[in-house]
Amino acid sequence: MKMLLTSSKTIAAFACLSMLMSGCGTSAFDSAALSTSVLSPFSDDEPSGQDQGVSYEDQLLGDNFSAPVATSATPAPQTAAQAGNSAKTADFETYGIPCILQLNEDYICPAIIEKDYSQHSQGTLTVIQYDVKPVSDDIWEFGQKNGCDFTGYEMRAVTTQIDFTPEYTGGKNVSIMRRTLDYYNMDAPNNGVWHKDHLDRDFLEYEVEWQGQKKPAYFWRRSFWKDYDNYYEYKEDAIFFVPAGYDGAVRGFINPDRPDKDLKNYHPEQDVLLFRLQ
Repeated sequence: MKMLLTSSKTIAAFACLSMLMSGCGTSAFDSAALSTSVLSPFSDDEPSGQDQGVSYEDQLLGDNFSAPVATSATPAPQTAAQAGNSAKTADFETYGIPCILQLNEDYICPAIIEKDYSQHSQGTLTVIQYDVKPVSDDIWEFGQKNGCDFTGYEMRAVTTQIDFTPEYTGGKNVSIMRRTLDYYNMDAPNNGVWHKDHLDRDFLEYEVEWQGQKKPAYFWRRSFWKDYDNYYEYKEDAIFFVPAGYDGAVRGFINPDRPDKDLKNYHPEQDVLLFRLQ
């Protein structure tokens, strides 16, 4: 297990039709204490909880987390359509908040020992997959069942993995802090509304501005922990449905040991590990 900032990893296989997900929480547990309870969807920015892999609607989404499909190895370059917010200064630019995560690079992810939230820890974070795909007919119909009109939208999905070794956890429970943000209006997801889809999975709806119009964006997540013999593994699929060309969705992790949640006061490379889905 490597804890370097720059060592590369191979891209993991990624199944786009198994990507509408839920499962909330942020903590790893040893095998004796592993729980399958699920927290409130509002726990996305909280530093504790349990994760559970949630079953899918087999005919629509499948149930194979790692089935191989054709994929984009790197984010697509910006197109002319992505100039839709060029006249507006993005919040991330105004406040100097970086999105430093790149595909297949390892980063030190800050964490804390969960027992009393006083002991620092860390893991190795890798963005192992990023993909941009049109909304298929099946997914469009899925949206219609849940009051989401995906006409003119696209799916942007990022898969992240964080590994924790005994060297940094001592076999104790460890917690991380996940964040969903918007590049142009960083607080937009915080002002959104959580819903239940017709399969009883949590999803977030929030408002973005694109090409002079305000439109809804949607976020689903599947995340879970695995407890191996000598290390923990956290894996997450974060799925966004946004207007085609929209490049403002941001997903990542921040230092859970900071009492101030204002990212403007965080160290840009030690405390903020964000990936922009552009």
